[in-house]
Amino acid sequence: MAVIGSVLALTWIVTGLAPQQSSQAAQGARWPYGVSYAGVLKTNSGQCSVTVISEYLAITAAHCGSVNPQLKLQVAVATTPGHDYAVKSIVKNRDLDVEALILKERTGLPVPTLETTVARNVFYLWGYGQDWSGKPTNQLTRAEFSLPQLCPTDASADGGSLCWQTNATNSSCIGDSGGPITQDGAIIGMETAVFSHSQDQEGKPNCSDVYLARALTIKDMQPWLDQMILDANPFP
Repeated sequence: MAVIGSVLALTWIVTGLAPQQSSQAAQGARWPYGVSYAGVLKTNSGQCSVTVISEYLAITAAHCGSVNPQLKLQVAVATTPGHDYAVKSIVKNRDLDVEALILKERTGLPVPTLETTVARNVFYLWGYGQDWSGKPTNQLTRAEFSLPQLCPTDASADGGSLCWQTNATNSSCIGDSGGPITQDGAIIGMETAVFSHSQDQEGKPNCSDVYLARALTIKDMQPWLDQMILDANPFP
């Protein structure tokens, strides 16, 4: 996951993001239920989140690395087993940090609406990222933010055009990559990276020191995403 060691020279101003006190996982408040559009995926480098786009297609961040052939959906907490879905094939986008997971069978879950327009109001990030101690968790969390912005030029080269300012008690971190971003009931993007003032010995961002997050929007991923939806559907 990309890390920047010093503060970016932001050219935009975000308001309405006063720090919120929380003792929950770094990426937001715990969500007690599974949702149809967020999943968790084991990878060769740990764990990533997943955005379910259609009954036969899910996407995640390409930098997550090689994935287990099964992804798990409708996971709420570590004690909830969720449901496993087999991945038939993986298609990586060479220009963007995203890859498509084409499923062998229909999920049977509600298909979310995809929205290419990002409004200047509240949006939610969903993910299964690490907590402040760096411990992976199968706990689904939801972080609430306001006023998404276009990313600064030096932060948007390979990870999407959508950014938001954040704080350690309500942010995203390692493991949230690939998680869905929703607004007004529709999916507007997929989380790809966080920026931190500091990092650990392995070069990973400090979850308690995150200050900027970034995402690919649905618009960023078109027309590739439209083609993946067609390719994934065995009955086009």
